[in-house]
Amino acid sequence: MQHIFKKFLVTGAMALALSACVSTKKFDLQTSELNDTQKKLNDAVIAQQNLQLDLKKLKDSIQTARKNDRQNEIDDVYSLYRTAVKTADYPQASASLQKLLLLDSSQAYWAYDSLAIYHYMYLIVPGSTKRSPAAQYFVDKGLSINPKNDYLMEMKGKLLIEGGNDTAAYRIFNNLWNKTGDFTYLWNMT
Repeated sequence: MQHIFKKFLVTGAMALALSACVSTKKFDLQTSELNDTQKKLNDAVIAQQNLQLDLKKLKDSIQTARKNDRQNEIDDVYSLYRTAVKTADYPQASASLQKLLLLDSSQAYWAYDSLAIYHYMYLIVPGSTKRSPAAQYFVDKGLSINPKNDYLMEMKGKLLIEGGNDTAAYRIFNNLWNKTGDFTYLWNMT
């Protein structure tokens, strides 16, 4: 019986030793797999961060390219406008200036003045007894930006006279006369 007990003890000890080795091997294998997975995760995080940086650079370069393209288009349209003015091609000057306003609204302060004069003086419809509605439109747009613009106020007064609204025109010319003392406005009131 003692022999059986010793045999059982030896067998149990061996089984315990083998199972401890197997568990240690399994633990080491799992630890190794976990370390590999952690390394792959770290590499993936770094790769994702690099992709995000590349995407940001790409977005910035696209935005810069668009901004440069827009500025080039503005410069081209302004150049076309200047050429049209030099050659007294007022229909082209007006069209270029309107496109310039669409591209760069910061030009509105002076552009509406120019558009008003083109449509008031140069772009008169042949055979018409009245100025085009565009003249009134651009005068009003210019005055909405700069209500103290005497030049546009005078033009508005003249357009009102042409439209048969003498009372409103008289008020405008009276205000201009009181403001400047220019006899032209006094003459317009009469």
